[in-house]
Order: sequence, then structure tokens, then C-alpha cells
Amino acid sequence: MCGILGVGGPRGAEWVERLLGGLAHRGPDDEGRWSRPELALGHRRLAIIGLDPGGRQPMTSRSGDSVIVFNGEIYNYLELADRLEVEGRAPDRRYDTAVLLEALEAWGLDALPRLDGMFAFAWYRPRERRLLLARDRFGKKPLFWGTPRGEDGRRVLLFSSELRSFTRGPGGAPPPDPLGVARYLVYDGMPDATTVYRDVWQVPPGGWVELDPEGAVHGRGEHWRFAPRPAPVDADAACERFEAELDRALSLRLRSDVPVGLFLSGGIDSSLLAAAWRRVRPGDRIRTFTVGFEDASYDERASARAMARAIDAEHHEIVATGADLERELDAVWRTLSEPLGDPSIVPTSLVCRFARETVVVALGGDGGDELQAGYDPFRAWRTARVLEHLAPRSLWRDAARLLERVLPADPRNLSLAFRAHHFAQGFEHPPEERIAGWMAGFPLRAALAVMDPDLAREVDARAVLEPSRRAFAEALDAGELYAQIHTWIRTYLAVSVLPKVDRASMAHALEVRAPLLDPQLTSWLADLPPRLIFAGGRGKVLLRRVAAHSLPPELRARPKKGLGVPQATWLRTVLRERMEACLARSRQGGWFDPAPIETLWREHLSGRRDHRRALWTFLFSFPFQDVAT
Repeated sequence: MCGILGVGGPRGAEWVERLLGGLAHRGPDDEGRWSRPELALGHRRLAIIGLDPGGRQPMTSRSGDSVIVFNGEIYNYLELADRLEVEGRAPDRRYDTAVLLEALEAWGLDALPRLDGMFAFAWYRPRERRLLLARDRFGKKPLFWGTPRGEDGRRVLLFSSELRSFTRGPGGAPPPDPLGVARYLVYDGMPDATTVYRDVWQVPPGGWVELDPEGAVHGRGEHWRFAPRPAPVDADAACERFEAELDRALSLRLRSDVPVGLFLSGGIDSSLLAAAWRRVRPGDRIRTFTVGFEDASYDERASARAMARAIDAEHHEIVATGADLERELDAVWRTLSEPLGDPSIVPTSLVCRFARETVVVALGGDGGDELQAGYDPFRAWRTARVLEHLAPRSLWRDAARLLERVLPADPRNLSLAFRAHHFAQGFEHPPEERIAGWMAGFPLRAALAVMDPDLAREVDARAVLEPSRRAFAEALDAGELYAQIHTWIRTYLAVSVLPKVDRASMAHALEVRAPLLDPQLTSWLADLPPRLIFAGGRGKVLLRRVAAHSLPPELRARPKKGLGVPQATWLRTVLRERMEACLARSRQGGWFDPAPIETLWREHLSGRRDHRRALWTFLFSFPFQDVAT
């Protein structure tokens, strides 16, 4: 787990020197640089595999023909090394970076689909003057690139693990990108290649882009696509196959030269990981970590404790008091590297800080809900489809809005009023946009209404939800269930969940691995028939069947709570002063028209309405507006 950076042009080495310290939290163990007149590279290292100086980056290939800076882990590096040796190449098997570099020289772009890992890397071939930027299929590791104007007005290539590097680099803070801002407001993050800054992009999950040192694009593409081919399978055989695939995936992710632990949320996904770990490593000392809350509607400690006892784990738990969460919120505010509207980053950061006292790597259950239809909106989908066949969608939308107005505002996690509001919000959209509508901090019309009018005029409203429509359409041939799954993968998982975990964990130099996102396992799960994914109004059918014989009884039917925070209450209390300061600053210019935000704020303060999601999204854009206005 590391931070990578590169700057083109004759002043590249100078800029790498200036900017690299800003990535130190991502890699506290070592620092390295490489430069040529046309391009300079920088690296901050968190040592996980091969702890000695031989793993230092930037790393030059044995042939001397190329150099790499790499962030992440290649879990199947030993298996790749075996393949390379059969072909007459002998990579240094002590370091996954060395194996990756040899694989790229041997296979080029064809190496990408063979990688089982989480990665973002920059591979440069000086003789060809070609730089390849690539990310793993789900976007677990970040990689931003752009062409800001330097002091002389010329474009300069810059890439980095963090968006914040672009606010400190050549040319100073970039101006806002109107489409990127609108998408942030709707998605609580940045989908596809867009960012909130002009001339700054991200390499999409599962994608690559090839550049020259001046930043000209010479090619781009995808090395992975979600391609479900559902086929009949016996349920018992599927359970056995799932456990075998999970055991293999988890075994690969236990490869480490530093201590490894496990986040136990109390849910099925992390509990299945715990059971698999004990199954594949019966003698291991398993360390588990849980964050609990004083508010019972958010607390899942009892379930996590039960699972820890079942596998005889060394269990660590922390109760997040209001004061703890407030301190962590301040830390997140100071260190967040890009706009991210998911409030669960606060407890995620807290449990990462807690776990880092004991381990350097943690396993997490991310991906199960997206891949296996575990979220409430999968149930709401069926309800919405039935209702819109009985009467016009506008009628049901208005009825849901009426119910929302009748119900009192309720700050509890996933309260009835909260659910009614978001169901009505999503039901305004056609099916291909509905998930974005359900999950939006600001629904599309509201997002455009709260933006600064000059910015909003530049936005093609149709383009804002294009990432959702495209993801839905790409999997629709397999059926609506798979179209929904793909939309969740490409939007919520890639835009919110994985960035949240990466930014929170790397703020504390902790590596988090996701066995459920193993490529072979996810491809197999995508091919399950619908009856083993969603049936009888419930998702995760197969995972629940597996849980029935491998988890303690009290965990098998436990309703999902999610890792939430009392954001509605926080906004009225500990965040009130900060919120009002940001409103005051917005009156002086920025991304927003302050008037509609102030209306939402007054309604929320009065207790008449619950605008927690929208106000939080507004608030957590401000560290990035300040530098760009």
C-alpha cells in the first residue's frame, strides 16, 4: 500500500520533491524518486511484502527498459512468477512489484487481466516515451491524472494517488468542473473518469490509459467488464463451490510479511471471512476488530462478539462515544483527499486507527452486498416495478412524498421517514436511473438547483446520470437483477464504498484487503442464477445458505444495519458552527447558490425535515472549494 506520483517536463523532479511529502501518510516506511528530463516519478512505501530495501520504488526492470511506481498488492504474484519462469523469465519472487514489472515487460497490456490484486500503477518505457496508467477492476486503489498549466502557460502532465496533489501542483488549484461537481452532489463521489476539477481525470476502475510525458493520450481501454452468464446450478454444489473459492481467495490475501487482522462488522460477509480464515488456517492467531456505538440503532457489537467467540479469535472492540466520533470527524475533515459524501468514513477511520495499533493489514467484507443483492433497494426495486404497472409513477411518488411529510423527522439509522424519503426520490426516475435516485445526496434537479448558476448552466443534465444508465444497459441482456448489480458495482461500490475504505485506512497507514472481490470468485458469483442471488424478497440467497451451517445461529437472520453515524444530530450540534461558517463562505462565491442550501438548513435545524444527506454532501465539499475559488 503506497502513494505514487509523477510530473512531466524539465521541472518534474522539482515538483515531485515538493509534492511527495503530501503522500507520506500513504507510505510512512520509505520514499523514492526517479527522474529523466521528460518525466519524474515519486513513491511513498508502506512495506507489506518484502520489507527490506530491495522492494524500494520506483523500481527499474532487470532489463533496464522500464520503470514502475505501484500502489497496492498483487496477491497471485507467486503464481505469475511461475508462469514467467516457464517462459524463460526469472523475476525476483521476493517482491510482488518485481513480478508485476516483469509481467508487464513480458505481456504488455495482456498482463492486466491476469492480475489478482488491488492496484494502481504507472509503468514508463523511456525509449518509447510511453507511460501506462492502470487500475484494478473495481477501483480499490485511486489514480488521478491531469494536464494543468504550469507557470509558463504550457500543459504539464501530473498523476497522483490523491486528488489534493492537483491543488498544490503546477498552475495552482484547478477551477471546478461543472459536470464533475453535479455528479459529486448526486453520487456523493466521482464516478467514471470525471473529477470536480477541470482538466483532471481519474483512470476508471478496470481501465487503462497510455500517455506520453507531455500528457497526450495515445490509447485507452478496459481490461475487465462485468459479463454475467447465469446458468442453472445445484444449490448444495454452489455452496461447496463458494466456500472453496472463498478459501482460495482468502488464502491469497493472507500473504503478508506483517501482522494481519479482520474487521468484524457483525454481518454475514465479514463473518463468512472469519469462518473461512479459521477453516484454512486452523492454528492462526486471528485478531478481529469492531467499532460499536452508544446508540443501539447503530451498534452491532453483540453479533461481532458472537462470531469472534465461534472462531476463538483475539477480539478487539472500541465503543465510539460522541466525543470519539467528533475527534475523528475533525481528523477526516483535515485529511480527506477528495470530496466524499459518505458519512460512514468517520467510524471507518476510527476503526482503522484502532486496528493499526495491532496490525498493518486488515481484511474486510466489502463487495458482498453489491455482488449478491444485499441492500434494501434491491427489495424496493420489486415494489417499485409492481407499483408502476398498477398506476402512473407520478401518483405513487406523490403518495410517498405525502407519507414523508406526515411522518416526523427521525434521526435514527435507516428510520421509516428516511426510507420513505429516499424511496420517493428514486421512484421519480426510470429504472435505469433509479438506483442513483435512491442513493443521491441531492437528486438531479436539486443538485442543479443548488449549484452556482454559472456552473449549472454549463451542465448537460442528461450527462449527469450517464454512468448509471451505461452500467445498467451493459448488463441488461442478462436480466434486470444483473443490471442492478452492475450499477451498484460501477457507482456505489466504486464511487463511495471503496474510496471511503481506501482514504480512511491510508490516513492511518493501514492496508485493507477485500477477499470477496477476488476476480475468480466475483466472476463465478456473477454467473449464479437469480434464485441463488435474490428470492422471496431477500438477497444474498447463496451466502445465507452457506451461513446456515458455518455461522452462529444469532447471526444468520440478523437484519443489515450498515456502518452509520448520527449525522442528522451532528449537523444540529457539533457540526452546526462549521456548517454555518461554510454557508457564510458560500455567499462569497464557490460551487453553490447559498439560498436553497440555507432553506434546507433552516428546515433541518427546526426538526421539521431531515436533510442529513444533502447537507453532509454540501459540507464535505468545502475543503476542496476553498482551494479552487
